[in-house]
Amino acid sequence: VVANVPGSMRDITSVVERLGTVVKADVTDGVYMVRFDGEKANVVCKYSSEVLSSPLNASFVAANISELQCLDSMRIRVAARSLKNADVQVLRGDVRNALVKVLSDPWTQDQDTYVALIDALVAYADRKDTVVVDICYNYFMSRYAAKRGVLPDVADYLIAEQPEKMVDPIIAYWLSNPMVWSQQIRALSWRVQPRLLELIKSNANIKELSLILRYLQSHGTKDAIPVVQ
Repeated sequence: VVANVPGSMRDITSVVERLGTVVKADVTDGVYMVRFDGEKANVVCKYSSEVLSSPLNASFVAANISELQCLDSMRIRVAARSLKNADVQVLRGDVRNALVKVLSDPWTQDQDTYVALIDALVAYADRKDTVVVDICYNYFMSRYAAKRGVLPDVADYLIAEQPEKMVDPIIAYWLSNPMVWSQQIRALSWRVQPRLLELIKSNANIKELSLILRYLQSHGTKDAIPVVQ
């Protein structure tokens, strides 16, 4: 994993320190010498699978937070999904902090792990959390630029937090897949009308024009009437 990430992320000293004290670190060759700490080294494997998978267990949250800090991307991914699906109400701040921290690690270059972490982060994010908003927005725009799908919960969170910035990308997703994105386009409410009216004037795609006109017929204001006519 480390070999495939940008040079600035190849120094995993802070990650390996979760297991003990780093005696020597050769970032270029990727060789690290670590004096292991028994307690730290054990923390990544001391919980049973039952604790990790059952939100009814009192240690569920603590166990999965520890899993997020291990050095195995698959286990990180499973822990993130477990926390996302449980959406527990205890230690929410601790879960949020652990997810933010691990999202700076090189393991997140693995797309499956990255998406699982983002998905979990949104479940534990509070309103007006600028750090989480930035992380989610960067994820959204990278997917948008690559013309790839986006987690619906992330889109909903960003629409609630910064609706003005989401108008153009949400309209683009909606035009390509109106059935999937109908809820998000409605959530943007009046903000989408000016942009849709611009698209009527410049868009030659009959399918998209028809879609925009149907939307304005149901949700447009009187200001849209002259352009629609």
